[in-house]
Amino acid sequence: MAHRSTQPVTPLISKSSIPATELSRIPDAGIDLAKTLECGQVFHWTRCEAGFVGTIGETPSYLEQVDGDLFLPEGQEALVHRYLALDHSIAAIEASFPKDPTIRAAIRFSRGIRIIRQPIWECLATFLTSAMKQVSHIRSISLAIRERFGRRKIVTIEDVRVGLVHGDGKRGSTKERALAAFAGEPVNVVLFGHSHRPYVGRERSMLVANPGSPTDKRLNPLYSYAILTVDGASARVDLKFYASRAV
Repeated sequence: MAHRSTQPVTPLISKSSIPATELSRIPDAGIDLAKTLECGQVFHWTRCEAGFVGTIGETPSYLEQVDGDLFLPEGQEALVHRYLALDHSIAAIEASFPKDPTIRAAIRFSRGIRIIRQPIWECLATFLTSAMKQVSHIRSISLAIRERFGRRKIVTIEDVRVGLVHGDGKRGSTKERALAAFAGEPVNVVLFGHSHRPYVGRERSMLVANPGSPTDKRLNPLYSYAILTVDGASARVDLKFYASRAV
């Protein structure tokens, strides 16, 4: 785990970002919330009032612990329960360890820490930036990445505005979600992924494209990638296909 530090980091969200709601209570949750959120396994939670603000995936949340009870926004019970791995019996896990004195001392020191079920990309991105750094430094890097790129990005290449978004979500098709991400925005090109299905087409006045995947074709017959060419105010996307990843 990363080295701990108490230097403050300004969060992307505050408690006011969370819709007003009653707090639900999980009695005797079997977790030390502060240890779990500040031990160096996650970096997107910030102390706020008597608890912590952060996100679970893309859902803003507020967590607070009073004695052994955990308080959280009403309606997030299942989400928080899974995220904090409250379905795992800490007592059973501790009992499975050897009776070695050093192991027992480590258990006493870290009692209450749970291994969080982080979203894969969040875990990977913070891991890649964590080598030989303190927690506060990793938080700062993570914040800078999220502020710079966010869920979507618009870049200008010559006279063309290009919207970039992954396209994941629950409503509509991947292409529909990608287009919705830039609704009302003056973009000329929308590039998205997620489905791994190569596509080039036009929606209204926008060029829309998905490069497919060069490494995981899923149900597609070929691997693929795309080349975006911009010339002044014009843009085109060319899909490139190949049958084998072998070089």
